Amino acid sequence: MADLEKLLRTAIFKPAAQLIGQLLQEAADRIDAAYQPKPGEVHKGRHPLEIQGIFGFFTLQREVLRVGAAAATWQRRESAPQACGTTVLYVERRLHHLSGRI
Repeated sequence: MADLEKLLRTAIFKPAAQLIGQLLQEAADRIDAAYQPKPGEVHKGRHPLEIQGIFGFFTLQREVLRVGAAAATWQRRESAPQACGTTVLYVERRLHHLSGRI
C-alpha cells in the first residue's frame, strides 16, 4: 500500500510541479516586463532564483538591476539606529523537510 501511495503522489505531484513552475515563470516574466527602472538603475541581465514550494523546487529566471554609483554610496552610508516608538516583531522562518514524502 505504501508503494502505491508513493506512485500516486509521484503521478500527481510531478506534472503539478512542472505546471506550477511554468506558471510562476510566466508571472515573473510579466512582473519584470512591467517594471519601470528608477533613475540610476542599470540592467544587469537575467539570473536564476531558486525557490521552494509545496510541489518541490523551482528555478525562475529574473531580471536583475544594479543601482548607479550615487545610489550605492547612499546605501552604504553610516547611520545610527534611532528610537522611533514602534514595536518591532522579528519572525524567524524555518524550512521543514518532510522525510518519506516526495
